Amino acid sequence: RMACGMGACYACVLKVPDSETVSQRVCEDGPVFRTGTVVL
Repeated sequence: RMACGMGACYACVLKVPDSETVSQRVCEDGPVFRTGTVVL
């Protein structure tokens, strides 16, 4: 379960390859991602 479901709490954050400052939120940007676009 996602804590808030709208991206405010950042509980669902995934890292983006080759970036230390960019992340993606599963509840806002997902839940489906292309292979290789997130670090699990």
